Amino acid sequence: MGPPRPLMRLSILFPTLVAASAAVVLAAGSDSEGGTAAPAAPVRPVTTEQAFSETRAYVTFPARPLESYAGLAEALVQADVVGIRTIDIVNQPLRTEYELRVADCYFGDVDSTVRVQVAGGRTDTRSFIVEGAPNLVLGAQGVFFLGGRTEGDALSFLGLSRGCYAVHSHGGVVQVSGGEHAAAATPLDQFVVSAIDARELFLSKEVR
Repeated sequence: MGPPRPLMRLSILFPTLVAASAAVVLAAGSDSEGGTAAPAAPVRPVTTEQAFSETRAYVTFPARPLESYAGLAEALVQADVVGIRTIDIVNQPLRTEYELRVADCYFGDVDSTVRVQVAGGRTDTRSFIVEGAPNLVLGAQGVFFLGGRTEGDALSFLGLSRGCYAVHSHGGVVQVSGGEHAAAATPLDQFVVSAIDARELFLSKEVR
């Protein structure tokens, strides 16, 4: 058996491999006639679509007498919905802000136009649905028990949809319906008188 063959040093072999690899790359990217590099293939932009997310919340309120609504409310107003916008703040639940033009204020002290915010809303990428929250549309007319101030000094709907009553006319009589205390259509004047009397009763109990 002859003497062992010497091992090839890596430092000698590595430049040879690099040169061979470079030659292959140049040959693949060159023009056969002019020897110039072929133009690179156009790169298509990568587009991504943000997934739509939906969150639901269920809010329940115990039944309350009209006296509680009237006594706890900041104001009772008849108003038209003249503006709606969604408040979208990063890392916070969506909120909807309604702009109401007040036609009559039966008690309380509010401006001729008020902002009322409620949890829930929808954007192009997400929605937050609060079961029990009012879902008003532009031009809607209603009678509303307005609650305390929320973020941005906006008012709230006391009892959410339970404190909101639709206004409509039937046979020449203006009526309210909906909410917690007008399941059947009730004349507006009668409803307002009942609410004012209930408020006075509530406040008289607070004084004692």
